[in-house]
Amino acid sequence: MAKFKPEDIRNVVIAGHGGTGKTTLVDEMLFAGKANNRIGSVKDGSSLADTAEDEIEGKASIDLSVLHCSHKGKLLHVLDTPGRSDFLAQYVMGLAACETVMIAVDAYTGIQVNTRKAWKMSRAQGKATAIVITKLDTENADLEKVLAALQKEFGKECVPFFVPDAVGPSISQVYSVLDLEDGAPALATRYREGLVESIVETDEELMMRYLEGEDVSGELKRHVADAIAAGSLVPVLMFAQKGSIGMTQLMDTVVDYFPSAASVKEVTVLSKEKNEEGEEVTVEKVVALDPNTFVAQVVKMVVDDHKGKMALMRVLSGQAVPGASFTNVSRETSGKFGKLFKFFGAKQEEVDSVGAGELFAAAKVEGLFVSDTITDGTWEQPLKRLEFPVPMVAFAITPKTRADEGRISLIIQRFQLEDPTFRMELDC
Repeated sequence: MAKFKPEDIRNVVIAGHGGTGKTTLVDEMLFAGKANNRIGSVKDGSSLADTAEDEIEGKASIDLSVLHCSHKGKLLHVLDTPGRSDFLAQYVMGLAACETVMIAVDAYTGIQVNTRKAWKMSRAQGKATAIVITKLDTENADLEKVLAALQKEFGKECVPFFVPDAVGPSISQVYSVLDLEDGAPALATRYREGLVESIVETDEELMMRYLEGEDVSGELKRHVADAIAAGSLVPVLMFAQKGSIGMTQLMDTVVDYFPSAASVKEVTVLSKEKNEEGEEVTVEKVVALDPNTFVAQVVKMVVDDHKGKMALMRVLSGQAVPGASFTNVSRETSGKFGKLFKFFGAKQEEVDSVGAGELFAAAKVEGLFVSDTITDGTWEQPLKRLEFPVPMVAFAITPKTRADEGRISLIIQRFQLEDPTFRMELDC
């Protein structure tokens, strides 16, 4: 696999309510990025993201799925998340591994419960955020209603980056709002001013010139990335599965304007300090990363039938190779990496090194858990731990036979390792 610099890596989480076409969007992106020779399908069970038997049978995502492709010389890590509240922990893990969240919104159903949750959590963590309106080719889709609802619910910064020539089965292409093209629908003109205002807001000098009536259209593209990173612009992208309409424009937007892994220059750590009474307390502190120091965080644990426990990590700085020694700063333990892998859905691809911005998995690791900070030993402060929701539903499990007790125990241990929101109590 080709090596990429942090500035050439985009880590993007696809989020939103269930049934909005998130996994379909992921499969389309993988095909557009030449990671698959055909477009995977949730309906026929060929999706590269939904690979577990329950996901294929239920036609819905359950686990965080990590895949990758390339576009215009950039590496895209695409993370598919479930849309049901039961599996919200998977979205939390995805957030820890990304710079940008892309929220899918159905053109017919519009904003739903988990649309709001995805938005709230993304903005709370300061992630760059984009919205993709899906299913534009379906009957009764109402784009203008959805756009109005997005701006009312989430703010005027939600501005269409593209608009379609039609909505419903007759859709055939999308037009840029920033670069008004011949034949563009009136909707593009209507939203262009709002788009321009969202872009110039990040540069005071540019904004003043714009307000004074100066034509700054030739300078706008240079400031789009800054506006998205700052949150003053939430680009609304368009997608219709029929003919993959809007997919090329979506992929271009990701690599041209979304923040790269190089934008992560600081992290929040847990630092032990003394308060005014001389007592040692733990406080959160923002510190700069050293590009020469290996720092990674475990964002997900997976139990593989063949490779055993695997820790999926995001590299924040530095590099690592198979066989390298590491320190688990969170637990004050140490170990040595075996083989290193990159996840591609259900598959693992062995790699000879990993660097800043990459997502990788270490196999056959013991003593590693979600949120742990893994370093080369020269970094001493653990990163802030991932914050998971409190479980709201309880079930009782009773084994039918004594032999079942051992099997149930192993399954529960696996659940506890893979899902940090899973709790277990033994009532004898």
